Amino acid sequence: MNIKPLLKRLSKNLNCPTPTPQLIEAINKLFVDIKIVKLNKDKLANELFKQNELLTFEQIRKSFFDVLNDLEKQKGDETRFKID
Repeated sequence: MNIKPLLKRLSKNLNCPTPTPQLIEAINKLFVDIKIVKLNKDKLANELFKQNELLTFEQIRKSFFDVLNDLEKQKGDETRFKID
Protein backbone atom coordinates (compact mmCIF):
# COMPACT_ATOMS: atom_id res chain seq x y z
CA MET A 1 0.00 0.00 0.00
CA ASN A 2 1.46 3.31 -1.07
CA ILE A 3 0.40 6.10 1.22
CA LYS A 4 2.13 8.92 -0.66
CA PRO A 5 -0.93 10.15 -2.64
CA LEU A 6 -3.08 10.08 0.51
CA LEU A 7 -0.53 12.09 2.49
CA LYS A 8 -0.22 14.68 -0.29
CA ARG A 9 -4.01 15.16 -0.40
CA LEU A 10 -4.20 15.31 3.38
CA SER A 11 -1.43 17.89 3.64
CA LYS A 12 -3.11 20.01 0.95
CA ASN A 13 -6.53 19.80 2.64
CA LEU A 14 -5.10 20.59 6.09
CA ASN A 15 -2.78 23.25 4.72
CA CYS A 16 0.29 21.39 6.07
CA PRO A 17 3.77 21.16 4.60
CA THR A 18 4.31 18.50 1.94
CA PRO A 19 5.31 15.18 3.55
CA THR A 20 8.97 14.26 3.17
CA PRO A 21 10.10 11.04 1.49
CA GLN A 22 11.42 9.84 4.87
CA LEU A 23 7.99 10.28 6.48
CA ILE A 24 6.28 8.43 3.63
CA GLU A 25 8.80 5.58 3.85
CA ALA A 26 8.37 5.32 7.62
CA ILE A 27 4.57 5.18 7.38
CA ASN A 28 4.69 2.58 4.60
CA LYS A 29 7.05 0.47 6.72
CA LEU A 30 4.61 0.57 9.64
CA PHE A 31 1.91 -1.08 7.55
CA VAL A 32 4.13 -3.56 5.72
CA ASP A 33 5.80 -5.13 8.75
CA ILE A 34 2.66 -5.83 10.78
CA LYS A 35 1.67 -9.48 11.13
CA ILE A 36 -2.01 -9.94 12.01
CA VAL A 37 -3.06 -13.12 13.79
CA LYS A 38 -6.82 -13.63 13.72
CA LEU A 39 -8.37 -15.37 16.70
CA ASN A 40 -11.73 -17.12 16.52
CA LYS A 41 -13.98 -15.84 19.31
CA ASP A 42 -15.75 -19.18 19.85
CA LYS A 43 -12.51 -21.17 19.83
CA LEU A 44 -10.94 -18.75 22.29
CA ALA A 45 -13.96 -18.99 24.63
CA ASN A 46 -13.84 -22.80 24.41
CA GLU A 47 -10.14 -22.80 25.27
CA LEU A 48 -10.78 -20.65 28.34
CA PHE A 49 -14.04 -22.29 29.48
CA LYS A 50 -13.82 -25.85 28.22
CA GLN A 51 -17.30 -27.18 27.39
CA ASN A 52 -19.07 -24.54 29.50
CA GLU A 53 -17.72 -26.03 32.74
CA LEU A 54 -17.93 -24.22 36.04
CA LEU A 55 -14.37 -23.23 36.84
CA THR A 56 -12.54 -21.99 39.89
CA PHE A 57 -10.47 -18.85 39.71
CA GLU A 58 -7.27 -20.92 39.56
CA GLN A 59 -8.63 -23.02 36.67
CA ILE A 60 -9.49 -19.86 34.73
CA ARG A 61 -6.03 -18.45 35.48
CA LYS A 62 -4.39 -21.65 34.17
CA SER A 63 -6.55 -21.67 31.02
CA PHE A 64 -5.76 -18.01 30.41
CA PHE A 65 -2.01 -18.53 30.71
CA ASP A 66 -2.19 -21.65 28.51
CA VAL A 67 -3.83 -19.50 25.80
CA LEU A 68 -1.22 -16.76 26.27
CA ASN A 69 1.60 -19.30 25.96
CA ASP A 70 0.10 -20.59 22.69
CA LEU A 71 -0.20 -17.03 21.35
CA GLU A 72 3.37 -16.24 22.36
CA LYS A 73 4.59 -18.92 19.94
CA GLN A 74 3.01 -16.93 17.08
CA LYS A 75 4.15 -13.46 18.06
CA GLY A 76 6.90 -11.32 16.70
CA ASP A 77 7.87 -7.70 17.27
CA GLU A 78 5.14 -6.41 14.97
CA THR A 79 2.42 -9.00 15.62
CA ARG A 80 -1.09 -7.83 16.37
CA PHE A 81 -3.94 -10.06 17.49
CA LYS A 82 -7.51 -9.58 16.33
CA ILE A 83 -10.65 -11.42 17.41
CA ASP A 84 -12.95 -12.32 14.54
